[in-house]
Amino acid sequence: MTDVIVVGAGPVGLFLGLRLCERGLRPRLLERRAGARGESRSIGIHPPALERLDRLGVGRRLVERG
Repeated sequence: MTDVIVVGAGPVGLFLGLRLCERGLRPRLLERRAGARGESRSIGIHPPALERLDRLGVGRRLVERG
C-alpha cells in the first residue's frame, strides 16, 4: 500500500521519501528516467542538508563516497 506518491526521484524526491519513511509513511517514488545520468549535476551538499542527511543515517556514507 502507498500512503504518498512523490514525483521525481532526484535528490529532493529521495530525501522526501526518506523523511516520509522516517515518519512511518510508505511513499512511492516515480521517476521518468530509466537509469542514472552519466554525470553529476551537483556541486556540493550544504551543511544544513548534510545535518539532515546525518539524522537519516546516510550523511557519512555520502561524504565517504564523495
